[in-house]
Amino acid sequence: MNLTLKTFLPFSNLFSGLGVSRHKEGSSEFYLMQGQQVDLPFRNGFELAQGIPHLGSVIDKGAEMFSAVNYKIVRTDTEEEEIVDNHNLNKVLERPNKLQTWKQMLYMVYTYKMISGAAFLFPGFGIKRTPSRLAYISTIDFETFTKRPNSNAKSYTNPSVDDLISSIDFYFKYTHPLSIKPSELMWVKDRFVNYIDDHSRITSLQKNLENIYKALVARGVLIDKRGGIGMVAGNQKDSGMSVPLTPNEKKKLRRTVNDHNLSQGGNSIMVTDVPLKYTPFVFPTRELLLFEEIEDDFFTICDRLGINRELFDGKTTFANKKMAATGTYIDTILPAWTDFFDLLNKELNTHTENIKIIPNFEHVEALQKNEVEKYNAIKIKSDSLLQEYDRGLIDEDEYRQQMGYEARGAGSATKRIAFKLWAKKLLNGHAKDIKLLQDEN
Repeated sequence: MNLTLKTFLPFSNLFSGLGVSRHKEGSSEFYLMQGQQVDLPFRNGFELAQGIPHLGSVIDKGAEMFSAVNYKIVRTDTEEEEIVDNHNLNKVLERPNKLQTWKQMLYMVYTYKMISGAAFLFPGFGIKRTPSRLAYISTIDFETFTKRPNSNAKSYTNPSVDDLISSIDFYFKYTHPLSIKPSELMWVKDRFVNYIDDHSRITSLQKNLENIYKALVARGVLIDKRGGIGMVAGNQKDSGMSVPLTPNEKKKLRRTVNDHNLSQGGNSIMVTDVPLKYTPFVFPTRELLLFEEIEDDFFTICDRLGINRELFDGKTTFANKKMAATGTYIDTILPAWTDFFDLLNKELNTHTENIKIIPNFEHVEALQKNEVEKYNAIKIKSDSLLQEYDRGLIDEDEYRQQMGYEARGAGSATKRIAFKLWAKKLLNGHAKDIKLLQDEN
């Protein structure tokens, strides 16, 4: 890496909520927050994540966890969520485009969302925007993007996204820029701050990333250019006073060192005519606190991106690491899954065909204990409500509402047996999802 090369991180191009950005085509001049330059030798946020391993490792861990989820397509017009295996959408989601699998698409979505504050998918529909007409879902692998807001639009008048933003312009590494209407895209925001802007969490880590980079550079300089390792001086004394080596003695000492090839690992014993004293050069690098600074900034990165720091601690116990993984899934990844699947269903119009896409994470070991606890809580609640139902204290609609289902009109006494079978089937469905289903008669 050429450290004398002056290029600047284009935060304002990449993270479009920071103010008016300036970017000169064919130039390395980038500006942050209307003119403030950031002295880092990376051209964009993706190079930043690759160039600073501490940031890249946290993003990679989050992407690995986010992409672990599978999916199910279920019907929404039946008593229970019946799994649909023969819908066209299954085939598309399994292989969203010619270059990616479902897991690879999710990995890329998370990475772009963390770095840029947003990721963009392009759903390829046929003549009608319905799940049955979906042919592919492509990820847009931009380097930077900008939005063209409509200055005449007013958000309080309930406008469409196309009314607010006329187009989103994408800039690529190898191809020409591309402009697309927002309504044609699936816009995966990291956080919904407002209708127009996208805010990357990395923006607030600017100083931490600069500190890490400078500490890594300083360590590299100390390793590569440590200078001399020590000094040889005469150790003669005359009446208690030190006597320096004469010029001739110095020349003779150098010849002796060269003859013995000491610097190349030759004879390790040297004989001289004068007493000598060796003083090693020791640089107190510990006082620079380079390791502590990097560790502190790394922990800040973990906290900002919502990834538990103990996942990266090689000294922690297996139990603590598993607990850290569970905490990260619950606090960070599960909400991200909820947002992503809600967006999928909305943009693919799954409701038009009485289906929806739901996350399936029964294979994620870190979440299984949590799911068992959830199932036990549901079962206790259901058993209690059914006892009240048997005593006539509540009716079917009240049971449904307490269990989080839509009321369907009070049933007659002749339907009591059918209703209780449905309630039992509901619990069995929860148990099956977490592989706890037992034969009950």
